[in-house]
Order: sequence, then C-alpha cells, then structure tokens
Amino acid sequence: MPVINYLWDPETAAYLMEMDGNDQTTAVYTNEPVLYGSLVSQRRGGETSCYHYDGLGNTCELTNASEVVTDTNLYDAWGVNINSTGTTESPFKWRGLHGYYFDTITNRFYVRARVYQPIVGRWMTPDPLQFYDGSNLFAAYFIPGSLDPSGLVGKKGPICLFNCDNSGGGSVRTDDQCCSD
Repeated sequence: MPVINYLWDPETAAYLMEMDGNDQTTAVYTNEPVLYGSLVSQRRGGETSCYHYDGLGNTCELTNASEVVTDTNLYDAWGVNINSTGTTESPFKWRGLHGYYFDTITNRFYVRARVYQPIVGRWMTPDPLQFYDGSNLFAAYFIPGSLDPSGLVGKKGPICLFNCDNSGGGSVRTDDQCCSD
C-alpha cells in the first residue's frame, strides 16, 4: 500500500501539499486563504488542474491550464460516483469544494475530524464533539444538502465559520448562533 503524507495548514484547515513515502512532493494545492477556504487548483506531475463545482460543492469538472475540460464527475446525494470521465488524479471529488478527501483504497471520505462512507450514507467514526442527540455517536446519517467542512457539526442548514465580532481565530457555529448582517 502506498504511503501518502500531507502538509496541512492549521490556520485554514486545508491540505497544502501531498508527498510520497520518501517525502517527494506529488501534488501542491491552492486554496482560498480563509478557514475552510475553497480548493482552487492542484499541480500534479507538472500539470495544473482547476476545480469547478456544482451548487453543492461537488467537483463536477477539472480543466487544464488551457481551460480545456479534462475530467467530469457526477454523484448521487450521498457521494456515490455515478459517472466520471477523464484520468486526472484528484482526491477532492464529492464535496471537494469543502475539502472532503476521497481515499481510493478505503472508498471513504475524510472530512477533517470524521470518516464518511458514501455507499451506506453514514459516518464511520463517532462525533468527536459528542453533540448528536442520543448515546449512539455513530447514528447521525449524512443529510443530503447539509454542509460540514469541519467534520464536527452535523446540522442541516447554514453554519457560521467566523466569530461575529470579527476578533479572528474563527470558530464553527451552528445556524442559530450566527449573527445577521
């Protein structure tokens, strides 16, 4: 099994670089410079690929430096790949905009703090914050249409990713705690 190491930015909770078992760089990622910033592009094997997303944040297309579509993807609501074209290697597919990282060996998504299995539509690891109602911390099935870039908040609807007083630091808050403009 190949070894893959990652360089991680703790300030933005983003993957910056992917390296092999000999610490040789295999991919460099460009993200928006904010907490849970959107993935913009990757550079792998001398080729740059730009990510294009649908309304849910799924990677629907990759384009090369000449703006030619090289890959397309289509997913069901739970993250199962329905159809793909192209051969560009990229771990950011379903919900790729939000940093959901697909492991082709386990066929699971790593969502920063949790692991998600699309074929069964459920989290495979317990809620680390233990906020889900009830004693079974694995019980929360993924809700189509929900957003959780941190892997910590299993709530449908908008989440606020920054402090309302703009004091910095960034915190994940559920929609009922967000400030209004």
